Amino acid sequence: MARNMGAKKATGEYLFFLDADCELYPDALEVFVETLLQNPDAAYAYCGFKWGGETVKPKFFDADALKLRNFVSTMSMIRRLLFEGFDESLKRHQDWDLFLTMLLKHGREGICTGRLLFETTQRESSISTEGNIPMMESVGIVRRKHGLA
Repeated sequence: MARNMGAKKATGEYLFFLDADCELYPDALEVFVETLLQNPDAAYAYCGFKWGGETVKPKFFDADALKLRNFVSTMSMIRRLLFEGFDESLKRHQDWDLFLTMLLKHGREGICTGRLLFETTQRESSISTEGNIPMMESVGIVRRKHGLA
């Protein structure tokens, strides 16, 4: 997976994975870094965003809610030293799996910036939908992997 390869080559303190159809707001990276600096125990910083015509409002971290469903975007800033890599065997929900691993295996939570920091285009055809396994099947795989099923 390209993201894991990029992370291995990275030397900075933080990792940020940006999807091709994502447009960051001008101050997004600054807000992510500032949020992590102010919250040294957080493993990653995440935000709200606009997806097509829908606004996904910032949701403050809730471990129990994360165990039920993902509310954290891949476009989150992660502390490089805490990044274990995306599970390349998963066809979907690699980000949710990563955030659950940080929480359940290492006891590390995320921190919400409290802001919308990017917009992305909602498309019918994407890497997440083209030839992929059904959404609920993928959710079940991740939940079983973490003993949540």
